[in-house]
Amino acid sequence: MYRLFLLSAVLAISMPLSAATKTATREIEIESQGTSYQSAVNEALVDAISRVHGKQISSEKLSESVEVSVADGAQQDYLSGDAYQSQIREKTEGMVLGFEVLNSEQISDNKWSVLVKVQVADYKKSESADRQRLAVLPFKTTKQAFSLAGQSTKAETVANTLSSSVIEKLVTTRKFAILDRDFDESTKSELARISTGDVAPAEFSRLTQGLIADYVLVGAIDALNFDLYERTMRTSDKKFVSGQGRIKVSFRLIEVATSQIVFSGSASSELTDKNLANGVQTSATEIIQQFNSKIAASIVRDTTDQIYPLTIVGRQGDEVIVSEGSSTLKEGQQYQVFRRLEKIVDPYTNELIGWSEEFCCEVQITRVTTRLSYGTLSKLKMELPESIKPKTLMLREIKKTNIISKKPTSAQKPITPKESKDW
Repeated sequence: MYRLFLLSAVLAISMPLSAATKTATREIEIESQGTSYQSAVNEALVDAISRVHGKQISSEKLSESVEVSVADGAQQDYLSGDAYQSQIREKTEGMVLGFEVLNSEQISDNKWSVLVKVQVADYKKSESADRQRLAVLPFKTTKQAFSLAGQSTKAETVANTLSSSVIEKLVTTRKFAILDRDFDESTKSELARISTGDVAPAEFSRLTQGLIADYVLVGAIDALNFDLYERTMRTSDKKFVSGQGRIKVSFRLIEVATSQIVFSGSASSELTDKNLANGVQTSATEIIQQFNSKIAASIVRDTTDQIYPLTIVGRQGDEVIVSEGSSTLKEGQQYQVFRRLEKIVDPYTNELIGWSEEFCCEVQITRVTTRLSYGTLSKLKMELPESIKPKTLMLREIKKTNIISKKPTSAQKPITPKESKDW
């Protein structure tokens, strides 16, 4: 009896495949014949793989690089060695985890019969295997520090927390495979070049090759402040302190395969001391959390819309069911609904540039669950069918803008910032 156990198939499988599959092991007993002991074993391995995966690997391919140069009497010892293990692992691309020759018999000078128990890796696609892979690069800023509630706060810390907030919200959408990784210093310098956008397509492909991503999200904090103002009452010497601030972020979604910018956008948010739990006594931490929550939600909404546009997926009585849940939607949000008609193709490049569409109605979100939302219809221009065809009714949010005056009154004096102890 001869035994041969191969190294783990993980060595032969790339990172994206292993992350998107679940591995099970199937044991199959195969009786096979060949002109030699080696060829009989190879035929058994080929047969076992084909039974599990439904495809054939020729025995010639399996054995083409395992030519035996030892004496006939020592051939079986060679087949138990590391060299043969390595060749089998390579030729089966990790599908054979191991095998055991239960019985072997030399029938004639040029005919062998073997009974082999083969362990075959059976890779099952996970539910997330078809998700687009998205890498979120650390957000950038040209500032060294930001002034928040009279405190000087490190810009790098603010940028890192914003990146983390975006990643967290993207994960909760359950639509992407997020590549959340720690970048070392050498990698960061190359990723910084990607963020600038001033990279040739060939160079971009090289720099992003290690990311193993379909898309890369890059961004920068263009402006951030939260200022405290001291105001003196005209009728008395009593003084009051108020606060207000603003954040503005620009970002781009880049397709790795083509290095094309799929979407370029910006998001901004404003804040006053009335929006903060501790008012003017707030910390820089609370301000950053408030800003991050709003900005991250906006970035995730725009990013998701480019790849998985928000759509109506069903109808339940007087309510419609929307394709996303609490990660990106909230009760009370209002959307316009458009019905897609025909694809519009660029006459010069033949690329899809959009769809013709017609206004259908408006939807107000009334209930939100983890993965789905429900809404009521208004302003109907057409009747919705009970059964809705996938990806035909697309939603666009009706955004409300609240403008805060940035200029303090003459009676207000800005408070000089001091070094923060929070960071």
